[in-house]
Amino acid sequence: MGADSGERTPSRCVLAWVLLAAAAGAGDGSDPPGVTQWPPAIQALSGQTVTLNCSFAARGVTVKTWLKDGAALDLSSPRYSGRVAQADAQTFRARGDATIHLSNLSVCDSGRYVCRVQPLGSAAALGRGTQVTVTHSCEKPGSSGVAQVDLLWLMAGAGGSALVIFLLVIAIVVLSRKNKAYARLIRDYVPGDTANRPEAPERRLPPTPQKRTTADGYIQCRGHEGNNGKKKPKKKIRVNPE
Repeated sequence: MGADSGERTPSRCVLAWVLLAAAAGAGDGSDPPGVTQWPPAIQALSGQTVTLNCSFAARGVTVKTWLKDGAALDLSSPRYSGRVAQADAQTFRARGDATIHLSNLSVCDSGRYVCRVQPLGSAAALGRGTQVTVTHSCEKPGSSGVAQVDLLWLMAGAGGSALVIFLLVIAIVVLSRKNKAYARLIRDYVPGDTANRPEAPERRLPPTPQKRTTADGYIQCRGHEGNNGKKKPKKKIRVNPE
């Protein structure tokens, strides 16, 4: 019995090491058994083409599905029509190649793509996934922070330019008004060429009061004395008949 227990101890240790290695391999982010997917991440510009590689070891009747952010992709939909290239059915089954090529990318194509393979009568196996990040063609991948800083500087420069232009316009308006007033002042008060000078309106002086003498006042008083505005009645003369 003692010899048997001594012989079984190394085998148990080997089994324990195998289980630990399997657990470590499952937790390090590697592909599940039978499915290999790469690369882990892709950065691309809009309009470019990316290749999502996926291979599997199973042979025979196998069903493959690509998932994007956990939802199955319908590669036959109008959204992907003419944009997806993949191996034919014979190559897919013979070589275990589930790779797809996605062309004419847009920002909406960004997401996590996972290859799902399910052999007939077996459980499905998933790849570790590929994170695809698509940016606009006018922007460089990974330069969003720099782009924001550049945008702030552009906005600040545009605001400063607008302020300078506004101050220049105000200065021009003020100077033009001062120049007009100065020209009018010269035209009105400086002697010289009077051809274009407007004529000043004629000024009428008030009448000069005449001095009255004592004799004039006496004549006026005699003329109005005793009348008081009333006429004297005429006397009637009667003639006696003889």
